[in-house]
Amino acid sequence: MIDFCHLCQATKDHNNWKAYFDIIDGKRQLIQICGEHYNPIPYEFTTAEIKEDRKKYFKDIIQPYRGNELSREFVDAYPKQAQKMIKDPERLKKARDVWKDQPGYNNFRTIHPLT
Repeated sequence: MIDFCHLCQATKDHNNWKAYFDIIDGKRQLIQICGEHYNPIPYEFTTAEIKEDRKKYFKDIIQPYRGNELSREFVDAYPKQAQKMIKDPERLKKARDVWKDQPGYNNFRTIHPLT
């Protein structure tokens, strides 16, 4: 969305915008801030038990793809299944760690170190 950012004082094209009303010179005006100054934080309402289970069972809940990217974690955790899914050995070698930002990744890598 292309719009005017009041902090940058310029027209910007961003997906993330924060808009609010403010009183300026006695008038109510819409103020917009672009994604360079405002990054929305996703809130997750879950229990501590679920968060711990995600770390504990990281290997069990891992997916083979994230977006269009093949997961190196999945290939390391389930090599036989990955070879059945992907016939091209070059593609298996090009797989990347795509789940680094998930809880339990570090525990997984201690069990399945990168080679």
